[in-house]
Amino acid sequence: MKPISIIISKDGISKKYRYLIRGYLVEVLTVMHTDNKLIVCFPTMIKCKVGCAFCVSTKSTMQLKLTTDEMYSLIRSSEKDIPENIQRLYSAMGEGEPINNLTNVINLFTKLRNESESAKLALSTTGIDHKKLNKLLLQTEKLNVKIQYSLHSCLPYDLMPYRSKHNLEILNKHKLRVEYNVTLLNSINDSYDHANAIINSLSEGSRIKITPYNKHDGSKYDMSTKTNEFVDILRKSNKFNIEVYQTQGQDIKASCGQMTAIDIKETYGLK
Repeated sequence: MKPISIIISKDGISKKYRYLIRGYLVEVLTVMHTDNKLIVCFPTMIKCKVGCAFCVSTKSTMQLKLTTDEMYSLIRSSEKDIPENIQRLYSAMGEGEPINNLTNVINLFTKLRNESESAKLALSTTGIDHKKLNKLLLQTEKLNVKIQYSLHSCLPYDLMPYRSKHNLEILNKHKLRVEYNVTLLNSINDSYDHANAIINSLSEGSRIKITPYNKHDGSKYDMSTKTNEFVDILRKSNKFNIEVYQTQGQDIKASCGQMTAIDIKETYGLK
């Protein structure tokens, strides 16, 4: 598989690859960190119907499951020029909810793990519901897959379409490999009450990653102006391991929540 195009960020660290699959331009992001680690962020679906309000795919009315071979080919093509001695992190954090394509994702991770014991594997999930989340956790345990759970808030709100009250109970049983992602939106989920709800809901020692919001065309949300204050509230609890993440690839629209497949017929008027 060869890319249709490669878009490189101004700092040269991030590259967005576009591949033609079933009439769609599918996007893969690679990030080369200064500590000699390559991150390959790949999709599990073409489009996504989960409906997270701040994601570029939120209005999609269809979705297609990528096959194990398609995902594998995307990964290998995008990393082919990187020396083998560079540490890899293969992350299913591109477009799509991995739970909705779980069999193919597990087959992919099994294949990658069989080929390399040292490679790091990760996926991001909204959880969908506690039964599907539990199935995902059990099937990824032996493969040592890091789970990045899209938390964003512990208060009731309408940004995330799915939120089972049992999800946190299940996640706490797998705490050592779970990281809670919190994307802060200005005046939406960045208040004291939201921070305090996280303190009261997550177990001691939980890992939390605070990520900036990456705006996309048509979005009505903005990046929070209270990130430092929010993080200070969490840190003063002395309860969590907290990372404030610096997003890569914003200038090429390849950061979290910005990547989506492009229908070439619809976009370019092709027949």
